Amino acid sequence: MTCRKFFGPLRAFSALRLITVSAVVVFFIALGSQAHPSTAMAADAGKAAEPVTAKAEKALVRIDTNGSFVGVGVVVSANGHVLTSLQTAGNWTYAKFTVGDARVPAAVCGIDQAHGLALLCATATLGEPETVASTRSPKDSPVTLIGYRRISSEPPMVAKRKDDGTIANPTYVGESSDTLDLRDLMIVRMLHQGDIGAYTGSPVISSKTGEMEGFVIGHLQPRYDVSDLIVMPASVIRTFLQAKKVPLP
Repeated sequence: MTCRKFFGPLRAFSALRLITVSAVVVFFIALGSQAHPSTAMAADAGKAAEPVTAKAEKALVRIDTNGSFVGVGVVVSANGHVLTSLQTAGNWTYAKFTVGDARVPAAVCGIDQAHGLALLCATATLGEPETVASTRSPKDSPVTLIGYRRISSEPPMVAKRKDDGTIANPTYVGESSDTLDLRDLMIVRMLHQGDIGAYTGSPVISSKTGEMEGFVIGHLQPRYDVSDLIVMPASVIRTFLQAKKVPLP
């Protein structure tokens, strides 16, 4: 009888301990199934670390003809339209182009002689297009210049390059000619000295919105430590693309 009285409380204590241990195990399993706060924060930080120009960098494509690199362009529609400079494509109207690393065939399907722009139509889609800005950023707005630089001619190899700049003059008026309309331009000043000629035909991207502010068509005479690029603004680009019935994003 005494033993039964002793083992009765013991069984009750064991059951209580088992329930307590089970509750602790369930608690830790539930805790482990939730994302740790530091892990979630790290994931958010990773997303935030992606540069605002990431979309534009993906839309940037190399342009080749006859197996040689001739310039760069920007995918501006989901249908495979590529904006480039007249200097890159205008002199090769009947040439066979390829665009991008996949060497997708393309041909000239539009030229704006007055503003130094050209349009290529690829035979396949080329990924997500870049957005052409609908408004012009004010003076001193930060921008990013993206392009390619040639690193080898045999075999032909290029690498992406990127530099920072600011809009030095959002409403620059150049000297027009019988063939060029330079009444509506922008001047972008590079923050670091470099080969400014290498950016001719490259897009200018807003460092705040990631949208394309314009296209480099030339440069002013370098002076001291100042490197100024002549840019055809997005408003002119949009007019050209809309006239060619390009479905803008």
